[in-house]
Amino acid sequence: MRRLYVEVDPLDSPQPKPQTVSVSVKNLSRQGERRINNGDEIGVQVTVTNRADDGVTLRVDASLEQLLLADAKEVTLDEVPIGDVPNRQTAVSKNLRVYTTPPLIGSEPHIELQPGLYYLRADLWAQDEKEPIAHASQPIYVEVDPGGNQSGLPFELEAVEGEGPHPIWQLQEQSDDTWILRYPNQYPLYRTLPQPQRQRLKLDGKSSFIAEVCANGLLDWALIPLDDNNNSTRVDQLRQSHSNGISLDRWESYCEQLDRLVDLYHIERIEQFSEYMRRWRECVAYMLMIFKDFD
Repeated sequence: MRRLYVEVDPLDSPQPKPQTVSVSVKNLSRQGERRINNGDEIGVQVTVTNRADDGVTLRVDASLEQLLLADAKEVTLDEVPIGDVPNRQTAVSKNLRVYTTPPLIGSEPHIELQPGLYYLRADLWAQDEKEPIAHASQPIYVEVDPGGNQSGLPFELEAVEGEGPHPIWQLQEQSDDTWILRYPNQYPLYRTLPQPQRQRLKLDGKSSFIAEVCANGLLDWALIPLDDNNNSTRVDQLRQSHSNGISLDRWESYCEQLDRLVDLYHIERIEQFSEYMRRWRECVAYMLMIFKDFD
């Protein structure tokens, strides 16, 4: 199928966004915990990525509330040959101790924040541009529970009850940084699959259906911020979630699939949708293969 434009010009194709920025906040005192308690140490990182075949010099602004982490800091990235791995450079890397009350000894790097929700923010600027070309942010929960799924997924899983036509999966944002991934428990395939047995593999029976739903939901959740502000934070979170139980070759192949999907996001997703979805399915296949490593 091809579109015909009668006495009107075709719509402009979306322009690629070869440079992105991402941010990361990790609880160094309690690995894997999103909640930051009084006295916890956090690791803050801002990363800039170039996917273009031209070298570029950019500027980075970054802050955590009143604390300025980078002020027009220059970052130079080399060109990336077509098909090669994107060029990434860390613009900010800093460890901070978080206190809700003034510390007795204030010599180490620290920040004072009252209990609540805060954001690490970063803007990426090109030379002579008056607006940032990319933006990233990540929430920080100080002495408050972040909610979400205890399994480490960035969304809650919810079964859609009742008969009727329902998509296999649907990701919906409930509020700021709160997501629900819904799946139909009356879906014909789901209904015919057996209940997983404790002695069987993790990807057996209905658990295999849920695993594929979650893999698609994770990709959707990670790519959504690329639309508005070229924020690659969630994509980088998927790339950085490497576990020691996974084959390094298999993990690198998955990251390569993920990078290709990001490269296709702004143009081929619109103009070559079938190719984009083929890459999507390949990426999901690698995610499921990685998950199987833990059986």
